[in-house]
Amino acid sequence: MITKLFLSLAATLVDGLPREADLRVIAKLLLTLAATCLLSIPANWMARTLARRVGLVDRPDGHRKLQMNAVPLAGGVAIFFSAVLTISALMVFDPQLWGDVFEFWSEALSVLCGSVIILGVGLFDDARGLRGRQKLLGQLAAILVIVVPCKQLWIHNVSILGWPIELGDFGVLLTVFWLLGAINALNLLDGIDGLVATLSIVMCAAIAIMANEQHASISLISVVLAGCLIGFLRFNFPPASMYLGDAGSMLLGLLFGVLAIQTSLRTDEAYMLAVPVALWTIPIFDSTAAILRRKLTGRSIYSTDRAHFHHRLLKRLGHRKSLACVAGVSLLTSGAALISVIQRNDLWAILVAGAVVSIFVALRVFGHSELLLLLVRIRGMARSLVSRPSDKKDMVWDDSVRMQGTRQWELLWESLTEWAVRLEELVHVRLDVNVPRLGEGYHASWCRPNDGNHDEFWRLELPLIADDKVMGSLKLVGDRMKPSWQNLDWLLDLLDQIEVHVRSIASAEIDAERPVHLPEPAVKEWILSGPILEPGLRAIAGPMDGRERSYPVNRVRQIVQCNPQTAEICDE
Repeated sequence: MITKLFLSLAATLVDGLPREADLRVIAKLLLTLAATCLLSIPANWMARTLARRVGLVDRPDGHRKLQMNAVPLAGGVAIFFSAVLTISALMVFDPQLWGDVFEFWSEALSVLCGSVIILGVGLFDDARGLRGRQKLLGQLAAILVIVVPCKQLWIHNVSILGWPIELGDFGVLLTVFWLLGAINALNLLDGIDGLVATLSIVMCAAIAIMANEQHASISLISVVLAGCLIGFLRFNFPPASMYLGDAGSMLLGLLFGVLAIQTSLRTDEAYMLAVPVALWTIPIFDSTAAILRRKLTGRSIYSTDRAHFHHRLLKRLGHRKSLACVAGVSLLTSGAALISVIQRNDLWAILVAGAVVSIFVALRVFGHSELLLLLVRIRGMARSLVSRPSDKKDMVWDDSVRMQGTRQWELLWESLTEWAVRLEELVHVRLDVNVPRLGEGYHASWCRPNDGNHDEFWRLELPLIADDKVMGSLKLVGDRMKPSWQNLDWLLDLLDQIEVHVRSIASAEIDAERPVHLPEPAVKEWILSGPILEPGLRAIAGPMDGRERSYPVNRVRQIVQCNPQTAEICDE
């Protein structure tokens, strides 16, 4: 089987050797690439200068943005205008491109309008900041502007390993989902200098080669984008003097998502779904792991961390070696996608993409901790289904996963679980640590199975704040019918002690033999008076029976108020 595949590939390469007509096309594409690069470099220089003057810069915050100085966010603007100017000039000198644009002028206008919308949304986010839902609405608006009039982008039929799947009119939903995923996948991956630009140049080259035979105009546009990106990479190569910004990464995600759909179209009008997936192996892998990591740890999917694919590579290999690794893997997966298109068989794309993901997970480079989180969740669901009520009396489930880093969070977790066992009313404790500045992440969950009525449980989730930075969260769930639910003052003291230890562990490695001391859970009732408590705190404090109660106003306000660093989470 393998021998036949290699012989078939060799025959395909021999048949595909360039002829005189092909050489002219190649020369034309190379000339276009060179001209676009020459135009892109001054355009990027002017955009960088203008961004500094108007204050469109990315400022370090010492938490997630760790660069030394403010860096302009104008790469997206420079790439957009360089591409538009180059394509406009080519339309004047290339009758074929002019004919293609004129023939499909409504589709071309839709793509242009959608690009302007996504660029505007990104610029506003770079300048003022947008919430996750607001960005999502802007992305959907840009996608619908493109998808509604461009019916050739509707994926009515897909093919997987030669098996056709009819989607009918529901194919438009798959198109919208694909473009939305492409935009956010590339946006999430834009975390280190030069990464997205390098990856995008490789994808441009692959799309240009795949589309050259049947979609010459798409091939030319891909070459133009590659030239714009090469000019931008001159300013984005580490150490970067300019960033893409959300405007640039989302614009590239939208354009490459559209081009990937076009180039995966077979002659029988069925889309080989594995081809665009193989092209986007790294962005899809990274975004899927990010969603799993955040949902399974109880965070918002809009939250930020430094546990992405590129952050893991950066810690292991350094900056330039990480870029070389990404470029090599992208060449491999893009080559597999190209072979699948030439042979009209997506087996190569599926095998190579699956092998790349499996190797990274097996070597624990990336995806291993997310897989462990998923297995822990599945195991918890299985245990709850198969355990008998008679076994639940003394049963305790304790799971922990180190997401990244080397700090000794286990010491704090061991003390928390020892303390939780002594409190009969507690049924669930969850500790989630996320310190992007240090590259630290830890998640642990303790559960005491309980057959009680969940409506009688109190729930409290509090941010752990150290040095004015949110470093994680602590969630407690307890049975209100048990005796010691009235310890609100002790609970607040517990939070203070935990934050002290979080700060200690985050600042330096603590001695493994030094115990972590938490306040004793002394049972006592605390008289409260004053305004009505926040629902979560009121549940702990007990029913309001008409008596006047008092409570530490300043501390409660500190707990329940939205910290600016967690505005996305508080908005959930």
